[in-house]
Amino acid sequence: MKNICITYGAGTYGTFLQWAMYRFSELYQSTNLIVPDLPFNDNGNSHLFVGNHLQNTINFKQAILSYIHSNKNHPIVRIHPKCSNEVDNLLDNLEYVSKNFKKGIHLTPASDSVAWSINNKFEKIWEDGWLVNQEKLYQHNLKGWNKNSLADMVPWELREFLSFFIYPQHVSETEYSRLSEFAEKLPNIKIVPITELRDNLKGTLLSILDYCELAPANLDKFEEVCTGWIQRQYHCNKDSLIKQIVDSVMLDTKYDWKGEELTLVDEALVQYYLRENGLEIKCNNLNKFPSNSVALKKITYYV
Repeated sequence: MKNICITYGAGTYGTFLQWAMYRFSELYQSTNLIVPDLPFNDNGNSHLFVGNHLQNTINFKQAILSYIHSNKNHPIVRIHPKCSNEVDNLLDNLEYVSKNFKKGIHLTPASDSVAWSINNKFEKIWEDGWLVNQEKLYQHNLKGWNKNSLADMVPWELREFLSFFIYPQHVSETEYSRLSEFAEKLPNIKIVPITELRDNLKGTLLSILDYCELAPANLDKFEEVCTGWIQRQYHCNKDSLIKQIVDSVMLDTKYDWKGEELTLVDEALVQYYLRENGLEIKCNNLNKFPSNSVALKKITYYV
């Protein structure tokens, strides 16, 4: 059996958690890894810390198997359990982790952190963005749009396109709707929604360390880290903002979000959730999204 494995989807803080488990536990004194005092880049990711990342580029179980058969046994490794592959079965992959590691931790979005995790995914992984690197996920959807690439789309077209596809793609990738099932069937995997990091970072980390039987250390430095981390999580409250926007349109109440700097992801999710409630946006040539509920309601119609 290998030691500890963190599984996480893109944008759900696997690198940050691995760093924090080294920085604030007994492992800090014994590791040969470079563990910086702060791991953050300006965009809020923790990629100044490298750690031990098992690369799942083709086959998850093969990546795990290669590690199991190696002579390596790092205190903690991390891996993406699905990597956007709709063919992969997340439950099967997590069960494979539970059979081959002493402890498993699975970081996941939930229904109240969809926009947060998608924005993270779009902005924090590659310098040129998620869509440029993962356009293959959406290629089969381009046929009806008379486009060869997402790069050929103007803002309103890309927003419209994403409003149909980013939510179902993210749900397929993360399978967050199955969290209760995962918790029931995977007693050896600690399921951690990312909102627990946001709402109680110290308590959540200490709970994870206790689960992994690691003694806490260096906690006198924790408040600096907590402040530095949360200040850089620019999208951590986007789901509540989007819900307020959608609710205000549906209920005909006045709400202004002019100072909120919605991303294209946010706008696409507003459009998606309105559509789920029976409202469609007149989006043709709408390159500048409205900034209040009255203006947005004026350009919607029931379907």
